[in-house]
Amino acid sequence: MKKTLSEFLDKQIHIYQSTDYKTAINQLDDHAIDVILINDFSPPHSLQLLEKLFGKYPNMPIIVLADVMDADMARQALTAGALDYLVKAHETPFLLAHSIRFTRQLKKSQNQLQRITSNFENAQRTAHLGSWEIDLKTRKGSWSDEFYRICGLEPGSITATAENGLQLIHPDDRERVRSAIQQAIENKQRYEVIKRIVRPDGEVRYVLSQGDIITDREHESDRLVGSFLDITERVLVEKELENIDAEVEERVAQRTSELKKSRAILKGEVRARIQTQELLRQENEFITTVLDTISALVVVLDENGNMVGFNRAAEQATGYSAIDVYGKSAWEYFLPENEVETAKTTIDNLSIEHPSNTYQGHWLTREGTSILIDWINTVLFDESGKIKYIICSGIDITDSTRLQEAGSRHMLDLFHMSRLSTMGEMATEIAHELNQPLAAIASFSETCQRLLNQDNWQLEDIATTLKEINLQAARAGDIIRELRIFASKKQAHRSSVDINQLIKNVAHLIEVETRYHGISLQMNLAESLPLIMANKVLIEQVILNLVRNAIEAMTQSKTHNQHMKITVKTTKNDMVKVSISDTGPGISPKSISRIFESFYTTKEDGTGMGLSICKSIISNHGGELWVTNNLDGGANFHFSLPINNEDD
Repeated sequence: MKKTLSEFLDKQIHIYQSTDYKTAINQLDDHAIDVILINDFSPPHSLQLLEKLFGKYPNMPIIVLADVMDADMARQALTAGALDYLVKAHETPFLLAHSIRFTRQLKKSQNQLQRITSNFENAQRTAHLGSWEIDLKTRKGSWSDEFYRICGLEPGSITATAENGLQLIHPDDRERVRSAIQQAIENKQRYEVIKRIVRPDGEVRYVLSQGDIITDREHESDRLVGSFLDITERVLVEKELENIDAEVEERVAQRTSELKKSRAILKGEVRARIQTQELLRQENEFITTVLDTISALVVVLDENGNMVGFNRAAEQATGYSAIDVYGKSAWEYFLPENEVETAKTTIDNLSIEHPSNTYQGHWLTREGTSILIDWINTVLFDESGKIKYIICSGIDITDSTRLQEAGSRHMLDLFHMSRLSTMGEMATEIAHELNQPLAAIASFSETCQRLLNQDNWQLEDIATTLKEINLQAARAGDIIRELRIFASKKQAHRSSVDINQLIKNVAHLIEVETRYHGISLQMNLAESLPLIMANKVLIEQVILNLVRNAIEAMTQSKTHNQHMKITVKTTKNDMVKVSISDTGPGISPKSISRIFESFYTTKEDGTGMGLSICKSIISNHGGELWVTNNLDGGANFHFSLPINNEDD
């Protein structure tokens, strides 16, 4: 059989035999089989085998070979899935070979048809083109998968009928579409209509539906077969173009009218523009002249930090001309190496939200000297919001900085003199305070000498007396040490300071004087008080000056209830407020407005500098110093200083 089939088929073939369903399944899965041949076909066993094979491999050709020609058995085999039914005879090899050749050709055609169908479906999906078919007699038909998708439906989700198709159409278009279809049927002509369909989610799509009448003589009925193209985007564009065309026509007409009116004005505008250009040229020359006459340095940078503008003041300050520096990098040309990154960061921080900032840094001149410049940077943006130019205007503060430093040193000298003056004013009280331990030392020394002159002196008595001498000497030494610290000249630098501690230091320093004059001191210090950034020596001197002024006011007025109160608290605007109150005579209305003026004094031997210097110190620390009178007598001196928030 194999040899005969090979001769008829004109090619080498492979035959795989099996006697049961399981073996047949394994062979079908392991080999590329072209056709299944069921030999000795006889129901019911062979029929069941045929049904199983066809159920598992519906696309595999199956040929049945029987011993006899039985019409009923042939019908059962073909119904169960067999492609051909052959009867064994002398011509069997020839017929079988012919059937196999036909079967293989059929399978090849089916595969090709499947590929064509798949390609056709992909093309429909890509082009948003569906197809449809309706039997005009039964009103039933078929829709392609893309037809369903265009309508927003899952393929096969509803039955393809004429009625269901009409339900998909927009209600306002249904009658028009029904009329177009009826006319095409009656006249046997092509059907073509643009209609709207409504998807289940409410979206409206525009489609072009076309169809032709095809007569099916075999079934004695006509079919309407056509395409279904989604043209929503095209329709929307056309509508937009129609609107644009209408708008353009309207604008053209309006513009034509305006042009007629504007033409007469155009010549005047041209003349005005020429005049404006001339004015702009003169204005540019004026701006350039102004920039060259001002004392501030003006440097213009492009977005890369290269210099494109350099006024005369900048030339004079650096020794370079505008031509020398044009297009050069400001960072590489002028800045010391250790300040380049800081300057770049300052410029990089400029933005639309923060179009300006300040910066202080050094520039190197042509001669190699260093100048300190205080810069204000402003950025100009182009239409897209990108940086176009950075305008840097600066002031050479080299000399002013030196003068400021000299002024600070001078102020420190003034306060040193003030402290020494304060020591002189406190000399009587200090001498009185020192007299007590010195007198005690002298008394204990005499006692010790008398004990030593006795024959029966005791060592314990001598030791006790010497211990008392040592204690009194230590007390005198503490007083002198505090006076030396107070009179010392320290550098004026700022640090985080506890204002409560400064007040305690001053209170300890004036303890001798208040006790000498019989003045009571009350301190109301705030708990958990935040630190301030200040120069400890200067603020301590301010507190001492205000406290001593209060002491002098009370002692000179000789009031009976001599009481001084120092209060410390924080304010809502992040300030520490210190108030020094006394029970003296207060400040007269005539003097209260001039009390802080330089060289103004109400004392016979005063210089008029103490309160003026105090106000300068508080102002330099970002604070305020002022005075008020108590309703029941006495004065209140207040000063406030900002809280140090750098540690937050």
